[in-house]
Amino acid sequence: MTRPALGLLACALLVGACPARSGRRGAGGARGPAATLARDDSEDGLRLVVDAALHARVVERMAGRTRDLSAPTPLVEIVRRAGRALALELDASKTSISALGDDAPLGAGRRFELAARLACAGSNAACTARALLRVDFPRAFPRVVIVQLVLHNDGATPLALERVRLARVDVAASGEPWAFQGAALTWAKPYIFALRDGHRSDNFTGATKNKLGGGVPLDYVWRRGGGLGVAHVEPRAQALYLPLRRDGARARMHVEQRDVVVPARGAWHSVRAALLAGGGDFYSVAATYRALLARQGLAMPRYPAAAYEPIWCSWGYQSDVTRAEMTAILPKIKALGFGWSVIDDRWFVGYGNWQPRRATFGKDPLAGIKALVAATHRAGLRAKLWWMPLLVERSGKKIDGRAYKTAPVLAAHPEWVIHRRDGSPAKAVRELDILCPALPAVRAHTRALVRRFIGEWGFDGHKLDVIYAVPPCFNKAHHHRDPYESSRAMADVYRVIYEETLAQKPQSVTEICPCGTTPHFIWLPYMNQAVTADPDGARQVRHRVKLLKALMGARGAVFADHVELTRIRDNHHVGADFAAAVGTGAVVGSKLVWPRPRRALPNVDDVLLTPARERVFARWLRIYRARGLASGTARGELYDVAHDRPETHAIEKRGVMHYAFYSEAEDGDFAGRVELRGLSAGSYRVRDYVAGRDVATVQSDGKRAPTITVRFRGALLVEAIRR
Repeated sequence: MTRPALGLLACALLVGACPARSGRRGAGGARGPAATLARDDSEDGLRLVVDAALHARVVERMAGRTRDLSAPTPLVEIVRRAGRALALELDASKTSISALGDDAPLGAGRRFELAARLACAGSNAACTARALLRVDFPRAFPRVVIVQLVLHNDGATPLALERVRLARVDVAASGEPWAFQGAALTWAKPYIFALRDGHRSDNFTGATKNKLGGGVPLDYVWRRGGGLGVAHVEPRAQALYLPLRRDGARARMHVEQRDVVVPARGAWHSVRAALLAGGGDFYSVAATYRALLARQGLAMPRYPAAAYEPIWCSWGYQSDVTRAEMTAILPKIKALGFGWSVIDDRWFVGYGNWQPRRATFGKDPLAGIKALVAATHRAGLRAKLWWMPLLVERSGKKIDGRAYKTAPVLAAHPEWVIHRRDGSPAKAVRELDILCPALPAVRAHTRALVRRFIGEWGFDGHKLDVIYAVPPCFNKAHHHRDPYESSRAMADVYRVIYEETLAQKPQSVTEICPCGTTPHFIWLPYMNQAVTADPDGARQVRHRVKLLKALMGARGAVFADHVELTRIRDNHHVGADFAAAVGTGAVVGSKLVWPRPRRALPNVDDVLLTPARERVFARWLRIYRARGLASGTARGELYDVAHDRPETHAIEKRGVMHYAFYSEAEDGDFAGRVELRGLSAGSYRVRDYVAGRDVATVQSDGKRAPTITVRFRGALLVEAIRR
């Protein structure tokens, strides 16, 4: 750092004697002179305007013009106890500016280090801690600012803090604001929604009391034209909070760590929090978040052709499917156009006892499951197996009418399980024990399971289901450095599964389903098929597909889940809205049953393949295969699902733009003009590829999107073919 640069920053923040950088007294508590922090004074991108009390507002410069994205708020807030905040005052004599090299976690850029003095609120007594706020501007990410706090405790006793808030932003919430909220909190709760006044959510990213947790540590609030988000960008799982609230015309977000202890004569480093600006809806910000992970080694996987094949799943038969039923349906699903047959929940003896059971596979269950896989392959289909890594059952529970029996692995290694703080076994969904992923022996056990399923039995992939965050482990026998070592190690288990599966079969597919919630960001690189995870209706299908395309890459393989889930009536799955999947570029699938089972099966008419349904399924599967949009390039940046009407999605495949328009209601009508964005200059024939009819001819100048007048019910899927 050069002395002139240091002097410029110091005079701007402390003295206010630099007219080019002096700030204004703003709303929300900003006081005195302010300095503008940026990656380069002359380049476009995000900037922070910071005053001597470390209040900041986010400003974006685009094409030489600047605009405020947030009101002034404390960039960092330290709460010692009972809500009492510690005041911060910049020590400009200890500020610095330095260059980040290519070896920095997010690459080359510029770093500002702002030193601050702390005083106990209300008493002005000096605290024993000093603060250093690092503000990074990575060159490869002009619309991202990284904030990290380092606290040094000079005292002889630890400093206990109730909470530390980072990257606080206060954004305008007028004009129909929407939000994306990535924490995996509640089954089927929308995580893309209109942000109503009075909204409050803490968005915890660790294991939750309802045994869910994890997700994407990102909040984003946008209005028409774009918005601002906050996230943490650590490449390991973190148990923290991303509170989001709206009060009238303002929405507030930040990253929050609670129960912080700064050791005596030691230091504490916060997570790296990010401020991210986006254009339009959540797509661009989620894609930027993906790129931030990739820069740190969490690159998204390659997608084999098999990942785009349509999927049939046995769950229509529920937990008592038989080998005979699965074998009988193979010719039918192959003729319809499916490429996968998935054996779902309850093929096994017990959770953790992953051996085929007699009730499903006959007197010799091992021979039976191998015979089923062989029959699936002879029918020209691939076979996928359902299971839940790490989870094991213990005697004493009765779930869904079945009494648990202790799994052999648990009987042999009771010391492997995660413990609560009181020493009792921690519990996951279905009241199952959890093997600790931080133990090398547990990972070796998991690798052996993969070799059994893929290498010995012949399956072509996995459906890993009901997967959420792992709780902290207090098992003294594990000698963890800290309890959250278990949470951070969860990614290692999924890496083992993914890499060993590919080693056994290079064209294999690993699907991970966080039922009802967002996927945990730590396993994104270790699955080559995402899933919308039990969506509640067609709208959730469409929104979740768009999110997963942003997170997994524009050509990511995203399974739309069973088409029956596109409509749920009186708790019955009765959907058949293939347009929600095909038009958004998702993989189609079903849990259909055929022929009618001889045994009693609850709600069988919801999933039975009748002649009428067969015509619908066959038609849509032909369309799906002919267009191949699941492996096309999602153009999620072109339309905003919240503010563009009708809701529109775009996919590019082999130079042809495909557009999907959806009415507000499932069977509602739409009549009006729609824009065809993303077309280069030229003349185009617009064709409804579902009905097989021409809609219009348009001319594009490559700058302004041409429009056409349409009328449709439910959905309209068209392609624009250059003439």
